[in-house]
Amino acid sequence: GGGLNRLQGDRFVPFHQQRELRSRSISAVYEDTEGTVWIGTGGNGLYRLQGDKLSNVGGLGSQKVRALYQDSKGVMWIGTEEAGLARWEQGKLTHYTKQEGLSNNDVRAIHEDKHGNLWIGTGGGGLNRFADGKFEVFQTPNGLPSDYFRALWEDRDGVLWIGTGGGLSRLKDGQFDRYTI
Repeated sequence: GGGLNRLQGDRFVPFHQQRELRSRSISAVYEDTEGTVWIGTGGNGLYRLQGDKLSNVGGLGSQKVRALYQDSKGVMWIGTEEAGLARWEQGKLTHYTKQEGLSNNDVRAIHEDKHGNLWIGTGGGGLNRFADGKFEVFQTPNGLPSDYFRALWEDRDGVLWIGTGGGLSRLKDGQFDRYTI
């Protein structure tokens, strides 16, 4: 990969602290509500950029970060390729893996819906809804085109759009619909 770049005016310039990242493979970037930029790498873990201070976030259990998301309560959710889902709240990490009910430890997409449910798309384990401390799993037998996830998004009508390795799907009124592109 080419590392992390930012748009400055009409051109992209390399991130000035590139060397400190120890990775040119950037897999996720997210700016939280406080202006901290979270940088997930494909092999050297997670970093936080606060102003000009870059720091590594340890304790994830995996060096491959695939998804970053901040929920409506300000909690950061971190999806890893091998160690499941991590919750970062006030500097404390809590881990969720297959042992806690997550369908697969390869987390690829995270999104909170308007009801406060956290949706987690995985690489091979389908879709998980995390609510009230419990995971509910949806997979191809439930109507999804694939159990390999790429993207999640909720539109203004509350419909959850799901990008998978097998095509596009939507969840509306509790029903999955598939779309061929």
